[in-house]
Amino acid sequence: MKRLDSVDLFRLLAIIAVIALHTEPFASQSAPMGDTFNLPTLIAQISRFAVPFFFIISGYFWGRKISETNSALYPSAKLAQRISIIFFIWTLIYAIPFSLAVFSQNSIVHLIKIIYCELVSAATNPTTLFFQGTKPHLWFLPALICCIAISAIFVANNRKNELLTIAIVLYAFGLLAKSYAATPIGVHIPFNTRNGPFFALLPFVSGYMLSQARQMPHWPALGFISIIFGYTLQCIELATLHNNYHTNLNQDFVIGTYFIGLGFSLCALSNHKYFQVPSLALLGRNTLGIYVAHFIFIDIFKSIDKLQSFFAWDIIYIILVFAFSLITTFLLKMYRITRHIVV
Repeated sequence: MKRLDSVDLFRLLAIIAVIALHTEPFASQSAPMGDTFNLPTLIAQISRFAVPFFFIISGYFWGRKISETNSALYPSAKLAQRISIIFFIWTLIYAIPFSLAVFSQNSIVHLIKIIYCELVSAATNPTTLFFQGTKPHLWFLPALICCIAISAIFVANNRKNELLTIAIVLYAFGLLAKSYAATPIGVHIPFNTRNGPFFALLPFVSGYMLSQARQMPHWPALGFISIIFGYTLQCIELATLHNNYHTNLNQDFVIGTYFIGLGFSLCALSNHKYFQVPSLALLGRNTLGIYVAHFIFIDIFKSIDKLQSFFAWDIIYIILVFAFSLITTFLLKMYRITRHIVV
């Protein structure tokens, strides 16, 4: 399947946005994230396009793949198996405490004990372990597996309309149990609906539907309209929830988040000449590896981050995490035994 430079460019932008979300630039005790529309909150909410974008793009290329093979189940099973292996390996990797303090102050025996305790602790909460692993950002992988499995079953049985309906219902329920939980129509369940298929399935199915449509020259324009609409709606939702129900402004998903991700995806999939930058696209092809590895370096540099107060450090932190994650991805890709956990 031919790669699109525009998609890889937007993948690069999206992974930088993810790193910005997780490093929380400019957040501090005096400027906590989510209390007001301050700089760290605005950066976080602007960066929210990344996750729905990744799901839409995944759904698009999944749709292209099953169309080429005329089979939904077999290629889906192979893909789910590959993602499961990646999730399992990185769940084991993140049982290791990547901390300068731990490495400098403890012996190897004590480090092994810490790893063992981490795995035992994770095993005591199998739901979290299954849907998130040993590090919060890994939730994307089991959520993607859920999307592939559900979509493959419905598409194989020619139930595409029902699939879209279920995706919308799950997204709505996810909102009611998370960002809209404090409203009169909210629900409270002992499960984080960020995990699993709740917010993932609708973008994934949207990507699949785009894969069945003919690429149109007006996709970039529609994309920009969707981005503007999405960010506007997101701000209105967050302000309303915060002012009326004291909901934190830093939310993973609201209704507008979907339209933001859709807009970025339409621009990426248009393959417009303005979005074709081969040198940057080459970096964007390493997105999976950067995604799974980047928390290693967030944790390693976190002790330094706590000691820094100058403005530029927050940008340097993002650059360092990105650069070391990219180098790690390149190194792992060099060897057959490790390349399959980053590509």
